[in-house]
Amino acid sequence: MSARVVPLWIAEEQGILAKYGVNSEQVFIRGAPTLVAGLTSGDIHFGSTGGTATVAAIAAGHDLKMVAAFSSRNTYDLVTRGSIKKPEELRGKRFGVTSIGGTVWMGIMLWLEHFGLDEQRDKIQL
Repeated sequence: MSARVVPLWIAEEQGILAKYGVNSEQVFIRGAPTLVAGLTSGDIHFGSTGGTATVAAIAAGHDLKMVAAFSSRNTYDLVTRGSIKKPEELRGKRFGVTSIGGTVWMGIMLWLEHFGLDEQRDKIQL
């Protein structure tokens, strides 16, 4: 759960979805690949998820559409141990991500690029 999904919860709680004829039941599903699997099977009709899993499913031939985004910015925070003070101190370290290819992974890859770091060159483990 994060602040990124608050608009959906508010829309349901305030009756906005029902006002426009959307009969919904919101269920929290951990991980974009699981949610996208539900979308592609037809068990889930719409959802809010990371873009990377959706794009991967589309590339695999599934008929999914991305219709909206709450933000056009990367809203992740890069959190480290207190002993790490500068980006170059991330070399040789391990990063925890939900899944390789997932949205958090993509966020980490963008952070590394921003800091001029490279996963392989700098021996960073994900």
